[in-house]
Amino acid sequence: MTFKDLLEQFSFDEIAPAFKTLWQRNAPEQAARLDMEGWRKIYHSIQEIKPVHSPYYIRLGYRWEGCVPMIDMNCAVYAKEDNGLCYPLSNHSHWAESIGMEIVVEEDVKITAEELAAGLLWEITYYGGTEAMSNENQERIFNRNKNANEKTRRICCHTNRVGMDRCALLHHPLVWRHVGRTVGKNLLNIIRMETANEIFFSEHGLTSTSASHLADIAQEVIAGCEAKLKNLTFVTTKVDIVGSASESGKTVNIGYDEKMLEQVRPLLEDISSMNAFCAWMREAVKAKDKELKRVANQTFEEWCADKEIEIPSKPRYPEETKGTDIISQLNIKERNRYFQLEAVAATIGKYIHPGGAFSAAREELQNIMVKPYSTDGNSFQLQHCERYRKA
Repeated sequence: MTFKDLLEQFSFDEIAPAFKTLWQRNAPEQAARLDMEGWRKIYHSIQEIKPVHSPYYIRLGYRWEGCVPMIDMNCAVYAKEDNGLCYPLSNHSHWAESIGMEIVVEEDVKITAEELAAGLLWEITYYGGTEAMSNENQERIFNRNKNANEKTRRICCHTNRVGMDRCALLHHPLVWRHVGRTVGKNLLNIIRMETANEIFFSEHGLTSTSASHLADIAQEVIAGCEAKLKNLTFVTTKVDIVGSASESGKTVNIGYDEKMLEQVRPLLEDISSMNAFCAWMREAVKAKDKELKRVANQTFEEWCADKEIEIPSKPRYPEETKGTDIISQLNIKERNRYFQLEAVAATIGKYIHPGGAFSAAREELQNIMVKPYSTDGNSFQLQHCERYRKA
């Protein structure tokens, strides 16, 4: 099935609900003022494009909800020759080729044909409603001036999940433009990437999902090679009956001959190559996580410094006045009087507070006032308590 087959199979009215739902999920603010009639004309113009043969095909890794083409690459172009990942479908510059490409949907992707057609319409028009406009906007957004790119390399990420504002209506219902690096609600945070991590990033690369999948394949290759090397032996072993006249024994183990030994080096090279690939992937993932963490932890001061914005000086809070500061300002007579009163207060407090003699006597008196007669003890104790009370 090709993209052209889907375009011929469904009218715009049939895919419109799925298309509108996709806008509401990925760009809710723009979805509220979506010009469906304008998109109907765009869809009809795409239906009229004659497809041409292409050495590429489209692979859908997962649905479009919450995805950004250059980040998630869920719908990407692959080369038929080596099944190599090239770039997102939204970046393919020839729409006639895109429409003629075959579509491969991963087995775990649950999507209807109408949703697939709506998603491909979303993808191909991500940067503009026509081929010329899409290419022009990509040239402007990605700023392909090499001098500018070499001067400052940066990681760019938006504060919302959708990423950059997808389209803005300018001058005419059919003129849809991608707006990048907006200021305000969708503030673009920019942080300079560490030089050591730049080697792992480029405009065209693997997603985390693809990297994990390739690493799993590499581990399978390593396991297969190690299984062959594990049974390495130079001795051929046979089992036979003692005293048998003829060699009718059964071979239970074959030793490596010269031809088999020649396979050892390629196996070791395959293992080392796969280990090197896995190590590279691990370092790339660590670098990605580190850069994302730096973006998440960026402070306002760091952002201003990166943007070369001068921050106003902070107002100084008045210093807190402490008791020692007041004491230090007393003269000799006042300070002596202060320490004397402090000592008197400490002595009286020790005497009257819980644990002191006066506190214990007061507690005893309160107990006797509440219970003038006790039911415990002998008569002497009862009389003693009564006399004490009368006294």
